[in-house]
Amino acid sequence: MNNYKYLIKSFAVLFLTGLVFPNIAFAHVRWALGSVTPPRTNSTGLKSEPCGGALKTTRSTIFSGGQTIDVEFEETIEHPGHFRIAFSPAGDLNFDDYVLADNIPDNPASGFYKQNITIPVEICDACSLQLIQVMTTSPTPGPGDFYYSCTDIQITNPGDITPPDSVSNVIPVAGDGQASISWTNPTADFYRVVVLKSTNNVMGVPTNGVNYNVGDMIDGSEVVYMGNASEFVATSLTNDNDYYFKVFSQNPRKNYAGGVEAMVTPTSSASNGGGVGTAGDAPPPSDIVSGSIHPGWFLLMLVASRLFRKRLPPV
Repeated sequence: MNNYKYLIKSFAVLFLTGLVFPNIAFAHVRWALGSVTPPRTNSTGLKSEPCGGALKTTRSTIFSGGQTIDVEFEETIEHPGHFRIAFSPAGDLNFDDYVLADNIPDNPASGFYKQNITIPVEICDACSLQLIQVMTTSPTPGPGDFYYSCTDIQITNPGDITPPDSVSNVIPVAGDGQASISWTNPTADFYRVVVLKSTNNVMGVPTNGVNYNVGDMIDGSEVVYMGNASEFVATSLTNDNDYYFKVFSQNPRKNYAGGVEAMVTPTSSASNGGGVGTAGDAPPPSDIVSGSIHPGWFLLMLVASRLFRKRLPPV
């Protein structure tokens, strides 16, 4: 019995030190990863103002002055309180002079938030958006009750219609009753792609300033994918029929680049046996490695085996 108690105690120590589950984030708030306003750092436990000590990056999202957008952020540990979003024209200064949304209520049922804001009518190359979580567990919140996250942006002239670069390296692969289309997204001024499908050459072109949903029709072509992935798998296709796909890149100002088209003919004799994977943005869990054991579990098993060898009575 003592052996088991000792093992349980050892497991608890390993858990608390993060050796068994190193991917657990003991933190609070940040701009949503992969969103139009990505955080400067993945850390969410930053308490020093104005940006938690996170330095500016070379990755800036470009908006137009006066543009209305939805921004997303996430709370990783729930606390009663509220959130504030503010803007700095340069140097992470004067956030208090440009508050874009305040007293955003905390929602204990969901760790993800979406907030509509209007970008200030200012032209700047090194501006930023600040997210603050204000915890109200204390009756008089002080510096230790605030968490910070910042994202880097640029603001151009109102009405800017400059599109991003087009996608490149578009590769179609035929499958059995399906087809996969892969491409390379542009690295600058990029938000997501819109993929159109047709049984003829795609003639439809997305309209600047318009957001589309999967299932929408544009001049006879169907919107089959929207997101920031670099591959889409179309299913339920008829073998030996030609299908045309056209991939359009989009920036945060809802400007679309010229699309790149590919044609593919699914067939029952396709060498890839129908292909693998599905369309979507979600990456695989970071702590799952195919065909291997998580290093934390390996360490736990090693410790357990040594403890049993040491504590078993001699025969």
